[in-house]
Amino acid sequence: MLSRVIGVYAFFVLIPLVPVVLLYWFFGEQNYFNWEGISKGIVAAGPIAAYFVMVYYGKQYADLALVNFGLRSGVATDILGQWTFESETIQSGKTSTGEFSITIRNGQLTMAGILSGEDGNRFAEARSDFCFFETERDLIRVLYRVNTFDDGGTPITADCICSALLLRNSEDGRLRMKGNWYQIVGGRAVSGGVQFVKQTT
Repeated sequence: MLSRVIGVYAFFVLIPLVPVVLLYWFFGEQNYFNWEGISKGIVAAGPIAAYFVMVYYGKQYADLALVNFGLRSGVATDILGQWTFESETIQSGKTSTGEFSITIRNGQLTMAGILSGEDGNRFAEARSDFCFFETERDLIRVLYRVNTFDDGGTPITADCICSALLLRNSEDGRLRMKGNWYQIVGGRAVSGGVQFVKQTT
């Protein structure tokens, strides 16, 4: 496990060195690095400056990779499990409910579940293509696909994105999430709000 964690960080630290070394030969004397003290920090120019920028953003993506590939224990485990949700579409005012699970599958954080209409009948299923959990902000972002049927029974799909904030301090002690979703591909451009409640085991 430790070797895999080190490997992820090493990838994002060492890969930026390749273009930096190559560009160094072209810029030569334009490379500049100096420590100005705590108040001013590092002053850099040329490829060396670009390297620090790439390492900084590489660290951000490495943190996401460790969470979403299940390599950082105890970080995303509290959101894993069964959830229910209630959603309202802004444009039509219609509501829907459903159940879904958050798991780590093939090393990636995934979400999958079903949607039911106001009549209680299931009308669609949804599965995430990408799922990211930002631990510092307790924010989950999901790109997912909804599979359903039109009024004529023809299969249709819609790609949506959802962003929700994890709420930990509820009165009943259950985890909740609240956020918004937007349909970005397929059918009409609709959006809405959604609330999630984690089920107790």
